[in-house]
Amino acid sequence: MRTRTLTFSAAMSALTLVFLWLACVMPSGKFGFVAASSLFCAAAIEERGIPAGLAVFAVSAILAALLLAGYTAQWLYPLFFGYYPIIRKVTSRLRNKVAAHVALHAVFTAAAVAVWYTIGAFMFNFSRFGLEGGAALAVLLIGGNFVFAVFNLGYGKLLEFYRVRISRHIKR
Repeated sequence: MRTRTLTFSAAMSALTLVFLWLACVMPSGKFGFVAASSLFCAAAIEERGIPAGLAVFAVSAILAALLLAGYTAQWLYPLFFGYYPIIRKVTSRLRNKVAAHVALHAVFTAAAVAVWYTIGAFMFNFSRFGLEGGAALAVLLIGGNFVFAVFNLGYGKLLEFYRVRISRHIKR
């Protein structure tokens, strides 16, 4: 059983890296491919549990840092998209669905604020829109949380599709 888990996790890590590489070479689909790459971590969680998802995330993040150095996908995956399936699975166990959504948004907001105060203020130039400091961060968080809510909704639909159509064909 451990061999199947290891093999499945390795295959999902490889597919994650393929999608991260596609995000690097196809500039118009950068965010889409990085977001889609997190689906392979979700597949590992659905089929083999949270430890398999953690393995996919860790291996993919390390290999992306080594192989995709200098590209946006290198930091988008580990800072925002890579761990999302793990957090989603953990929060889905909460009985109160509102609390689960609040927890997901809190994690996203914490990650966005951490990125903003470490590297984001240098990378995002909001001064051309007349926004500086706290106002720029507020606009980024409001817009980011809206986009995250839409992403979360679509992600849930894709996971349901996976459970109904694909998961039953995978050998356990």
